[in-house]
Amino acid sequence: MVDTPRTLAAMASILPDQTSGQISPQDMRDLMQSAHPEAFGYFNIEAFGAVGDDSTDNSASLANAYSAANAAQGTMWVPDGTFLHDGLDWFTMKCEVVGASRAGAELKLRAGNSRSVITTETKGDTDFGRHGPSIRNLKITGNNESALGNYGLEMSGSKSHNVYNVSINNSGDSLIIVTDTVAVSHHNMFSDLTLVPGEHLRTLNRPLIDVQGISNGSNFRRITCRGDDTGGTHGNLGVIGGIRVFDAGGSTINTWGVFEDIEFAGFSLDAAGALVTIDSAKEIYLRNIQMSNPGTTGAGAVMYRIKRGLGTNTGGHHISARAPGDVLTGTGGTLASVVELDDDYCVIDVSHLANDTVVDIKSGAQYNDISVWGKSGVATATGAAPSVKDSSGNHDNTWRVYHGDSRGVMPPRWTTAERSDLDGGLAAADEGFFGYNMTAQKFQNWNGTVFVNTDA
Repeated sequence: MVDTPRTLAAMASILPDQTSGQISPQDMRDLMQSAHPEAFGYFNIEAFGAVGDDSTDNSASLANAYSAANAAQGTMWVPDGTFLHDGLDWFTMKCEVVGASRAGAELKLRAGNSRSVITTETKGDTDFGRHGPSIRNLKITGNNESALGNYGLEMSGSKSHNVYNVSINNSGDSLIIVTDTVAVSHHNMFSDLTLVPGEHLRTLNRPLIDVQGISNGSNFRRITCRGDDTGGTHGNLGVIGGIRVFDAGGSTINTWGVFEDIEFAGFSLDAAGALVTIDSAKEIYLRNIQMSNPGTTGAGAVMYRIKRGLGTNTGGHHISARAPGDVLTGTGGTLASVVELDDDYCVIDVSHLANDTVVDIKSGAQYNDISVWGKSGVATATGAAPSVKDSSGNHDNTWRVYHGDSRGVMPPRWTTAERSDLDGGLAAADEGFFGYNMTAQKFQNWNGTVFVNTDA
């Protein structure tokens, strides 16, 4: 073998740290890794025969690369290119799958396949490898064929997976689904994602993100969902909406989920639809979920629909909606309410909202704590408070209703019509309704006309 001398300048592509004729320790590691990647647990799919030309079937090459990387608990590397396949099963996952870039390293499901683009699971394994299972810097693309089960990323029985900086596009069904079909899924982290649904999502009435069954500790943060294209048209969300947390069996141990900093750009809501549906779950945290560039809004649509469902031990959810983007005006109607609540032990904090009914508590919901902050310019000359509704049969719900951006001004008087929105139930001994007394500079009981229990 001839060892050909080369200049540092000629080797710059594999020595990214070299500057001014110097070589760093990372340069040396990169050089050795380029010559013997397997020794570093680094497996480039092209070394297994994969071709990113958007035409070659790479199913076998991708499966072999994954098997090698997983056995070594290493890294499966996906360079830029469009790598077609017939579906990827990443079972007993103990490796990383890392792409060169979210825009360029694409794993794409071939036409004619009725299945998920990628399916992962760890089942009962407790050894998650050196890094923990992770999927990073990839573009995952479906074939846009209308069929239930054509998910983008399906995680069933998956534990401690980290999905970061990934784009998921064009699936026929939900873009992400987390289930307990194989085993309990828990403590999975999804962050910095872009989700672009296929055209059949509304027809199938499926959410973009679906968390089902016993799927504890699912965390979704910093996610952008796009329904609008460059032509300015809007994607449609069905009745289930954009996010669903649901237990069909009613066992109600789908718990501890966090959904934070999520934007739905360019979507319309169907009649009676909800952007977020929580059904038969416990302790789900929702923070800063927004709609931007919204389309039409069907009659009876809501931002958050919280349901007790089939469960007997549900509730304890926390909803914080304070961003102006939480207002959905649309061209075809307004929201029936921002929060529709039919569960117990929830903490609701919504503000800067101009909808006629901000929070609507359904009959039987109890032991909830609700704070509602008005929006500047919404109040009438008489100082109307944000509208809330509490149906009959509720007990021990605590309300705090504010007026204006100052978060400390109660209206001087509610009209009879405004008071009737509360259905009269808040005057009962087992209800608490509080306002901020500017004179006393503290919260006190408010009966709709004057402060009472001034020593409270």
